[in-house]
Amino acid sequence: MAMIMVLSTIRNLNLDDDDDYDDDDDDDDDDDDDDDDSDALKDIPIVFVIGGPGSGKGTQCEKIVRKYGFTHLSSGDLLRAEVASGSERGKKLTSIMESGALVPLDTVLGLMKEAMTAYAPVSRGFLIDGYPRELEQGTRFENEVAPAKLVLCFDVSDETMTNRLMGRAATSGRADDNAETIKKRLVTFHEVTKPVIDHYTSKGKVKMIKAEGSADEVFDMVDTVFKEENIPPSRNCFGKVVFVVGGPGSGKGTQCDLIVQKYGYTHLSSGDLLRAEVESGSARGKQLTEIMQKGELVSLETVLELLKETMLKKVTSSKGFLIDGYPRELEQGIKFENEVGPLHTDVNR
Repeated sequence: MAMIMVLSTIRNLNLDDDDDYDDDDDDDDDDDDDDDDSDALKDIPIVFVIGGPGSGKGTQCEKIVRKYGFTHLSSGDLLRAEVASGSERGKKLTSIMESGALVPLDTVLGLMKEAMTAYAPVSRGFLIDGYPRELEQGTRFENEVAPAKLVLCFDVSDETMTNRLMGRAATSGRADDNAETIKKRLVTFHEVTKPVIDHYTSKGKVKMIKAEGSADEVFDMVDTVFKEENIPPSRNCFGKVVFVVGGPGSGKGTQCDLIVQKYGYTHLSSGDLLRAEVESGSARGKQLTEIMQKGELVSLETVLELLKETMLKKVTSSKGFLIDGYPRELEQGIKFENEVGPLHTDVNR
């Protein structure tokens, strides 16, 4: 019965609804003039994301969106959306693509700028995925839209990209996921992007990410780049945060385990984090040992620091966080929301 009550609460609060992480927003068809558009974008970091087929850049973009609150834009997605809209421009694009001709750069830039201007009021930054593919695209983008802050380039060997794509071919059903086509795609990618990478390297904007490892290992490197560029995580990057409060014997631990199983949340206990830090033998762990041996209370700042560090490490793989047995005092809750992030709701038992 207890679990039924908790699940009912969660459903009512939409804790399993992923819509909070979508970047969808109503497009604003009422464009400002070019100067106003540029002003709206000038203070927002723009990141070009370059990587060959199978480089994993799409996965990394998802992780960046989740942690940093950036808006992920792809010229291909924008073109497809315009075609699907049935607009006059969409109909012209359909005719162009059916004839096998290339879509004019002016059209692509127009779509990109419109989307960025629409998202500017709510976005903390933009990831321009798979763009620029040619040097002229990058030059015109920076002249007509806004300059890029940096260029993330995911460096993966052709062998690794081929293996990843061939592995995907087993389930994708995509006609271009075959050895011959993959080889051609990789050759084209290297030929057209080398001048782009060279150009932005000369400007000191390229950050080369060795992307042979796992998605989490690669994101650690991306994370380091963002820190070096002084781009802070979004305060809302943690998604849904739930404080779980209950007395000894209330069964809250069991309920947390069941919520984790069903909803993919991460269960964190300040006590467990403190014990783990002590066992790690770190300098902070040794200080904690001394404090606890004296019978003193661990400072609120230290507990918050441990919670935030752990949440940041797990944010890209977790759907939310259950903070168990915390806060024990009102001040703890207030400081958590001020310094870590907003609370989604309470589940009291």
